[in-house]
Order: sequence, then C-alpha cells, then structure tokens
Amino acid sequence: MLMKKLMAMGLMALSVIGMSITAQARYEIGRDSTGNGYTAYYDDGSYLIYNARGDSYTYYDPEGRETTWDGNQSERASDSSRQEQKDLYRNCAVTYAYWDYSNGKCVAKWSADKRSKAKFSITLYRDDWEVTTKNSSSGNSYDFTNIIAKQNRTGDYTFIVEATWPGPVTDYEESDILSVNSSRLDAIVRKYRGNSGSSSGSSSYSGASSPSPGVAMVGWQYSNNTWKYVRADGRYACNGWEHINGKWYYFDANYIMASNRWIMGQNGLWYYVGMNGDMLVNQWVRSAANEHIWYYVGADGAMVTNTTINGLVINAAGECYM
Repeated sequence: MLMKKLMAMGLMALSVIGMSITAQARYEIGRDSTGNGYTAYYDDGSYLIYNARGDSYTYYDPEGRETTWDGNQSERASDSSRQEQKDLYRNCAVTYAYWDYSNGKCVAKWSADKRSKAKFSITLYRDDWEVTTKNSSSGNSYDFTNIIAKQNRTGDYTFIVEATWPGPVTDYEESDILSVNSSRLDAIVRKYRGNSGSSSGSSSYSGASSPSPGVAMVGWQYSNNTWKYVRADGRYACNGWEHINGKWYYFDANYIMASNRWIMGQNGLWYYVGMNGDMLVNQWVRSAANEHIWYYVGADGAMVTNTTINGLVINAAGECYM
C-alpha cells in the first residue's frame, strides 16, 4: 500500500510538472467563431473563449477549470485578438456620404458597414477650407445647421467622414457638395434662429430704441441678410446695446445688429461682437488686417491694454504679436 501511494504521488507530481511544461509550449490548433467572438483550441487540451462585446477572455486549462493566462500567454492572446479584429472588420467601409438638405436644415449623412462597432469623425469644409471636426459613435448623421448658420457665409460646403473599427480598421468617404447661395443661407440662418428660440425679455444699454416702422412681433427678425430685434414695447432696438437672453448685442441707427466688428462704448473702451452678433468675453480676437496681431477682451468684454495674459505681453494699443 505504501509503495502504491508513493508511486501515485510521484505520478501526480510528474503530471503537474508535465502540465506546467505543456503550458509553456501551448500552440493553437484551431478556432470556432461564436458570433460574438471566438473559441481558440490548443494542443494541450486547453481552450480560450474571447467575447468581442465585452472585450474579455476566459481561459480553461486541460482539465476544464477556469484559470488565468501567464504573461507570455496574455501577450499571445492580445496579438491574437487584434488579428482577429482586423480579420473581422478588414472589409468594412464607408460606402456613401451625402447632404440631406431641407428647408434650411443641413444634415450630413453616411452609410457604413458594421456601424454599431465604428466611431466616426466628421470634418466640415467650406470652399475646401476646414471649418470644424465633430465626432459621433455608431451614428449615421450629424446636423451642421447651427455651424453653417454661425459661419454666415455662402460657398460650397462638403464633409469627410472617417470611420474607425476595432483592429484598428479605418476608411473614409467625401460627400457631395452643398452649394449655399444667399437665399439658401437666409433659410439656414432662419432655421438656426428658430431652433435657438426668441428672447423672453431684454434690457437696453446706452441709447433708446427708435419707433418701429409698422407693426412687428417681439423677437428677432431676419431680412436682406441682416438681423433686427423688436423689444417688448414694440420698438426696434437701435443706436446702442441690447441685453437679450443673457448676451449683449449692438444695433446701429438702421436697427441692424452688428457682427464681426469693434464697437466703442460711451466709456471710450472697445468691445468686439462676433459672427453671431453677441459681445465676446474672456478670449483673444485676431486682427482683420494682420494675422499676427491679436487683442484680448476681458470678463466685461472690454479690450485690455498694458498688461500680460498667460505670459503674452499686450501693449498700450491693445496689440499682442504672436
């Protein structure tokens, strides 16, 4: 009995040693696709289940017990999964990119293989100049209406959509052209203003409104490529600043909202209104005459002078050379 027990213990020890040696020399002999991943089989009787949805691995030793990989095996599993992903998505492509335009709404749309597994980067261009890049996960469209409206410029708009699948595998497609003339731009801006809503109230600063010509509804009005604003008292804002929905806007003597220009306040300080007409604060503004000259407007919107912002020196004229 004692001899049998010793022999049995010796065989168990050899078995364990054999398993250890085999574990270091494991080779894949085949695999089956499971739809959500695959199962890989090894020459020692062990196998690995890869779940693509959760990007997780479960390994079973030759005895069918769930266990973990050693470092060497983990590296092989990672390499194997990357190759598996490349094989799975190798033929994926963006097959079509086009504009869906309707009554001022500008939506970029595209078709792509295995869309739910892809991430998309959509870059908008106007006359071949890059405007902006937006990201979307597993989508097939992006609404650029507000961005084109804020550009407030005619021209030919296109976009390039680039898709990235696991692996990684990438592909891209360029859209057709959305030609935006003056009348179409009017419709786009009206759509954007309609989506952003009208003001529920306003207050004036430096100057009273002039009588409105005719009867007008309260809120923003757009015509002939210009914006006007009718106050609650039925008068157009003009000759001064108007506080609307938390932002300051400047209107001239013809009731027209100013945009992309400097305005001198009654206090002698300069303020800048951007492309959307609202007064800019806490940001740099580039000179229209010299691309190397910048100005900075503070929290109150006034241009700063004789100071340093983030290590950049601003002179007495408010200029900073970059």
